[in-house]
Amino acid sequence: MVKVSIIIPTYNEEKYLPKLLYSIKKQTFKDYEIIVVDSHSKDKTVQIAREHGAKVFFDVPKGKRSHPGHARNYGAKKSRGDILVFIDADVILSKDVIREMVKAVDREYVAGTTVLLPIKDSTKLAYLLYLLIDLFGRSTYRITLAYWQPMFIKKDVFFKLKGFNEKLQFDEDYDLMRRARKHGKVAYLRAKSYVSTRRFKTGLAWKSFKEYVGSTFWYLVKGKIPEKYKFVPVGEQRL
Repeated sequence: MVKVSIIIPTYNEEKYLPKLLYSIKKQTFKDYEIIVVDSHSKDKTVQIAREHGAKVFFDVPKGKRSHPGHARNYGAKKSRGDILVFIDADVILSKDVIREMVKAVDREYVAGTTVLLPIKDSTKLAYLLYLLIDLFGRSTYRITLAYWQPMFIKKDVFFKLKGFNEKLQFDEDYDLMRRARKHGKVAYLRAKSYVSTRRFKTGLAWKSFKEYVGSTFWYLVKGKIPEKYKFVPVGEQRL
């Protein structure tokens, strides 16, 4: 049995997935498996994943699209590790991220996240909007204790919580972390991860900003998100 299962939901991620997989390969902690849960990508995503040694699963029939929460839950069911790590395909990890997550569990944390920074080649507008969202996330941190990927959680706790709430269109990670608090401490690690700001490029920037902040506000205040905040798969936008 491996110690850590790294679960990555994908759809048309050939541009970003290689960078994530290379960063995983460079991790100082080596006892892991990589699980890619794909929604029948039309590009080379599946080929790339397999070339890097990932196990590839399809969580929906061909022609259907999956929500990330469903894909992550499916990947968790296929996992062998004691610790589940959920990462979006457009994230890059610094070399000690997985090791720090394992150390946190050894210190009796049940779940947590890392510092998340925008990648260096972001446009100025995208970078600014990302920082505003990051500031909003940090300001609500003591309420939510995590605000996006990458995140980790003990496998037994994950299944006690019945995984991600697949009815949520946004902020399913907020929701999971809030529920995880009832089972123990949740960590905010200093290890750094980096994310693409593709959702905040020209044409999508303001829309994405309003959706992230708006959906999070309603979740924190009301405990649910209005139907108008719909999940839009980034892979379909072909950015």
